[in-house]
Amino acid sequence: MLTRPGLATIEQWRATACSELLGKLRAFSAEFSSLHGRRLGSSATYFRYDPLDHGMRRWEYPFLIERLTALEGDRPVRLLDAGSGMTCIPFFAARMNPSFAVEACDADPNLPAVFDRINQFCQMPKVAFTSADLRRLPYEDQRFDAVFCMSVLEHTADYPEIVREFRRVLRPGGRCIVTFDISPDGRTDIEPTRAEGLLRALSDNFRGVPVGELLPLAEKLQAPGLLTTEFLQREFPKLLPWHMTWRMFLGAIRRSRMPRTPFYQIAVCGLELTAT
Repeated sequence: MLTRPGLATIEQWRATACSELLGKLRAFSAEFSSLHGRRLGSSATYFRYDPLDHGMRRWEYPFLIERLTALEGDRPVRLLDAGSGMTCIPFFAARMNPSFAVEACDADPNLPAVFDRINQFCQMPKVAFTSADLRRLPYEDQRFDAVFCMSVLEHTADYPEIVREFRRVLRPGGRCIVTFDISPDGRTDIEPTRAEGLLRALSDNFRGVPVGELLPLAEKLQAPGLLTTEFLQREFPKLLPWHMTWRMFLGAIRRSRMPRTPFYQIAVCGLELTAT
């Protein structure tokens, strides 16, 4: 595999950047945006940029897809994109394997209409959507063979409750695939101490959390060769997700400060876990 569980590295990121897998993802993302972006009216803002132009996603999405590719079964494989937002990823997963039955959930009140509209015109396998709070998933026990949650957990609270819900809706032996940001300097989500709390919650409910390799996080985040936004700022600044807006520009001027593009120091972690 191009990617490995744990803290993402620059070496892995460079491998995915020139991979056939990322090429397929980019082609599908462009197709998806072309098919659906113009049909969504005001909701088309979800397609204002290609998510693969976000530097960290060039590692996170291949990390996910490589692990979904390994899932097999002689019956439908039920997948849940937990905290899905609106991306092409659940639709890519639905197309990549005819045995995949993909569902998505999110608390964003605008998304039911968006998914309905896409599914109405969909020229690819459909993705069922449910409005949901991750702390109280509206699914029966052991419904899914895999749950994936990409760059969501760092923006939430109540980690033990959310992780227990992931475990509840997974069959024994089911897979939980997660990625989350870590902010070494604590200026944005999620600072190292809280990230350790998330890791412990995952370890309490799943097998496969490499606690010995990841803790203490503050120390591990100093290791050379990690994929960080500092690396992207230095070598690929156009792949950073932060941009100067007019509101930010005018706010800086009003405060008699030099307008600057925001920057946050971030690393990313990905895990593939097994439900007991």
